[in-house]
This record gives sequence, structure tokens and C-alpha cells, in this order.
Amino acid sequence: MSYTLSQYQTNRIGLGSGYQTLDPLYDIIAGGLGGASSATGTGSSFYVDSNATGGDTGKDFTNAVLTLDAAINLTTADRGDWIHVAEGHAETISGADGWDADVAGITIYHHGNGSNQGTYTFSATGSTVAIGAANVTVVGGRFAAGVNAVVAGIMVEAAGDNCTLIGCDFPEPTTSTFEFVDAIDLASGTDSFSIVGCSYSNYGATGTDHFIEAGNGANLNMRIIDCDIIGEFAISAIWSDTADLDVIIDGCTIKNLTTGQHCIEFTGAATGWVTNCNLYGDTEDAIIDPGSLSQANVTLSTAINTPGNEISNRAMLGDFTGPHGGAAQDDNVKASLDLAHTDLDAILADTVALDLYRVKTISTTTDFTASTDNMFTVAGGPVEILSLYGLCTTLAGGSPGTMVIEMDATTAAQDGDFSTTVNVDALAAGDVIRFTNAIDEGVLSWTTGTQAGQPLNWFAPIGDIEQTLSSTGTGAVTWYMTYRALDASSAVTASA
Repeated sequence: MSYTLSQYQTNRIGLGSGYQTLDPLYDIIAGGLGGASSATGTGSSFYVDSNATGGDTGKDFTNAVLTLDAAINLTTADRGDWIHVAEGHAETISGADGWDADVAGITIYHHGNGSNQGTYTFSATGSTVAIGAANVTVVGGRFAAGVNAVVAGIMVEAAGDNCTLIGCDFPEPTTSTFEFVDAIDLASGTDSFSIVGCSYSNYGATGTDHFIEAGNGANLNMRIIDCDIIGEFAISAIWSDTADLDVIIDGCTIKNLTTGQHCIEFTGAATGWVTNCNLYGDTEDAIIDPGSLSQANVTLSTAINTPGNEISNRAMLGDFTGPHGGAAQDDNVKASLDLAHTDLDAILADTVALDLYRVKTISTTTDFTASTDNMFTVAGGPVEILSLYGLCTTLAGGSPGTMVIEMDATTAAQDGDFSTTVNVDALAAGDVIRFTNAIDEGVLSWTTGTQAGQPLNWFAPIGDIEQTLSSTGTGAVTWYMTYRALDASSAVTASA
């Protein structure tokens, strides 16, 4: 949201105490704009208009100087001078320091609204404008990339403490491949930098690294308020890897269109707040990396206009708690959550262990082509067999003779028969093999149309449960066995 003076005043009045922290900025602007020739304190007013045809003295709009740098050269440091930039003013910034606000205490105010404000077009990769002195305020103005890969637009230099940018606009370039690598670059030690109500848009280009690059050295008391920022940022829209202290980022809407990259990224040594912001990226975990900045009322979104993709009110604990966040209290909450997590892990582990002792059913298919056919393999520990049924799926042929169910244990002494023998020469598809007596060796039988069988209570040690025939032939049986593990390591698998 790029602010004009009237919008700024309306927002301040309409929102009341919510904008009290911005009152000094508003008072500076309102105090200096009572009329075209008004000024604050003992300062003077100077005028800039690239379309002026007068005497080029800078004393009024008729006789305005043609460039902003010429007007800056007319001002006196620390006197509160104002520079008024006319509607429709245009400059091409063709090299470094196209203009340099190197006079302390001046205010540069751009008249007009939207695209009618004074516009600075950067025509070379090394084109820059600079804030080279303290206590400079710039209100409005449009800063447009006119070529590919402009290295930095506004350079706030080391002497530029208390620089304030209000309502500045970085519009969508007229050509999709044009962009600023860094729109604003802060030198090391540039303290009390404020940017309020500014906007940046670049949907098309992919060569942008940052909107604000603050990684040249520690900056104190940085304020980024009510800015709308959207672009293809290869690193992060707002970025620093230094120990910036008392940072406040409030009321901003930021969208990074680069896959997996950040809207906000600070080092763990940075402190301050991110509040009341709406942030968009395609990967939730990459949208914000706030270092030690605390967060409140920050909404993250991974999809536009898609309910359920917003993660709201992210008040972070622990690592994301700054000096204003009550770290001791957060540590207590974290400790409680860690304890609950430990207890939950233990409960889940017990649940997994208990699951081993639940009743389970397994099935496999055998045929009559071999005298011995492995049905199931018991491993890890013994099991209790609770029921065993065989459903004939292919009728017996070739006289397979008699069948017996055996335990071929890993420990030979535990070998034995689970069943008596039963002749299966006449076994037909649909017949059920079952146990009619399960004491000691179960009585194995099969019938047509009778499915009831005896419940079992057999101990099966580690080894193979096998179907053994007295001869061979054709036919197939699908076996269903229900069992219970008797050891946490017990497992049963069906043999192919």
C-alpha cells in the first residue's frame, strides 16, 4: 500500500492508537505541507520539476531546478529544509549516485498520486541513488528498474542513520526481464532505518535477491511497517545474516514467488518482532526464518484463495523468542511440551508392543504336487494357534492319499504332528478341511457343506507348519490360521 499524505492522515485518524508509533513521521509531513512555500523550523523549501521552463533557481515550481540532486545541493544541513518534487517529474539514473541525499535533516516530498509521482528510472546495472547523510526523509516517489540486474536501487550509506522512506513505490517493470537485484541496500551500522507504507512488485523477473538487503553489518532499530512486497526473490524479500537488534516488521504483506525461498530471513543473533503480517510462499517451512525474532499474528499461506492452506497466529516459542517475549515463561512451556512428548512416545511404544500380542489371521495356499508343502513359518518366538481351516479351491486328482498337518520345529525335539491323517483323494472344490477334536493330535476331517470346526489351543514353536501327503497328485487348498503371539518378537509369515 503506497501512501499519499491524505491517505496517511486518514489511516492515522481512522485507526487511532494503532498508529501512534507513526505519529512523529506524520507530524513531520503535515508540518511541512501547509502550503507550497511552507517549511518547518528555520528551513527553506526548494522545488524540482524536469518539465520546468523558468529560471532554474529552485525557488518555486515555475523556476524549479531540473534534477533532484541539484535541489539537494541548494539545501543546508540540519536546518530542516524541504524539497518538493513536482507531479510528472522524471529522471533517468544512468550511474552511481544519480542523486545523493548527502545533506543531513532534509525532507524530500513527491507531489502527485500513483504513476503521476516523480519517477526515477535506473538505466544501467550500476545505477544507484543514495542516502548519504543522517535524518533524511523521503516521501513518495517511484523507483523503476529500466534494465536487467540493477545491482542496487536505493543505497542507504553508513552515514544515513535515521533514514525514513514513506510511501515509496517500486512498480512492476515495463519489461519482464528488468529488475533490481536489491531494491534497497543498507550499509553496516545504518541505525534507526524506517520504511513505511512502501510497495514493490516484480512478477516477471527471476534475478532478484532481496527487497531489503541488510546483511552488510549489524543495524539497530530497523522498522519495516505496512509494506506490500511481491516478487521472485532468490534468497528472501527481507534479509540479513548479521546481529540486527530491535527489529520490528509489522503489518506487511509479502509474497515470494521463488520455489522454496523466504519472505523474511534473519540470523539467530537478531532480535525483535514480526507482527500482524501475511506471508506467502510455496513451502511452509521456507516462508519465514526469523532467527530470534518473536512472532505474533503472522499468517503463512502456501496457496492463494485455498481454504486450509493458511497457518495463522504463529506465536513462536523457544528459539524464536526475542528479549521482549518472556523467554523464561516460554522455556517453561517448552519444557512441559517436551515432557508431554516424551510421555506420548512411551505410550505409542507400549501400543506397538501390545499390538504384537493381538489375535491375527494369516492365509496361504498349498497344492498336492509335493509330499511336503510348507504352510507357515514361525520366527522370533512361539505362537498359540487358535484355529486352522483349509478351503479346497481345486479338486484333488491323481490320488494324493492321506494328509497330516505337522510341526517341523527348528529344535528337533519339538517336532510333532498337529493332526491325525485324513484321506483327501475325493476332496472337491468348496470342501472345508477342519478339526473336529483338538485334544493332543486334532482329528482332521473334511466335509461338504459343513464348516463348523473345533477351536484350537496349540503351542507352535519356532519352525515350519507343514502339510504332508502320503503321495502326490493335483489340487489346491487355501489355509486360514488365526494365532496369538506369545513373545514380543514372535512373527508368522505365509510360505509362497
